[in-house]
Amino acid sequence: MRKRAYLPLIICWVFYFLLCIAFINYVGDNYNRKKSVVAERKQQIGVELETATLSPEELEENFSESATEEEDTSLAEVDNEEMNQLIQTVLQAMADGDAKTLRLLDAYPKTYDDEESLKRGAEMIEEYKNVKNYFKKGLFADTYFIFTTADMKIKGCETLAPSMLEFYVVKREDGKFMIDTTPTDDMDVAVSNYMVKMQNENDVLQLVETVNQSFAIACQNDKNLKKIVTGQS
Repeated sequence: MRKRAYLPLIICWVFYFLLCIAFINYVGDNYNRKKSVVAERKQQIGVELETATLSPEELEENFSESATEEEDTSLAEVDNEEMNQLIQTVLQAMADGDAKTLRLLDAYPKTYDDEESLKRGAEMIEEYKNVKNYFKKGLFADTYFIFTTADMKIKGCETLAPSMLEFYVVKREDGKFMIDTTPTDDMDVAVSNYMVKMQNENDVLQLVETVNQSFAIACQNDKNLKKIVTGQS
């Protein structure tokens, strides 16, 4: 059995309605909860990132095109217009339940085989506003982990809901960017492990904490928002 290392949000996400469920679960999370979830996943995959059970030959092969330890892995805002436009288009297609567009933008189009589930998920979200994308370089050249913050316009609620999504982005041979929602069971184990490492770094956890706090304030100011996304009165 392949080792698992999958974050509840997107990359997070397999079908869009699962994104909505993940977002509802995400609302109740806080900084410590985030760290405990990551620690649990590390235990599940049965390997510490620093001592991955790969042979020296496998490590040399997997890391031959990877970022070196000396490279800056700090979270930085995306300044590539094409990549920003990709994420914007993906978000709009998710909000529209547009499986056709998502298939064209995803290296793993099977994610959207269940179009009915995608449409049901889209019934909750009207649009994403104030989108900002941050990135960390992936394990291999021309791969990126994108951490997206956005204000969700939920149908039936005027108050915007701060949210965070994650995407794994790769550059195709023709130079264009695509997201990649390949399940972790089918993903290179080294990439899965590296993904967990990036998700557990302090600057990413701080970004999650900031979004959590913003969302808590929004719910405090608008009881209707809290009721819609959490089911609590």
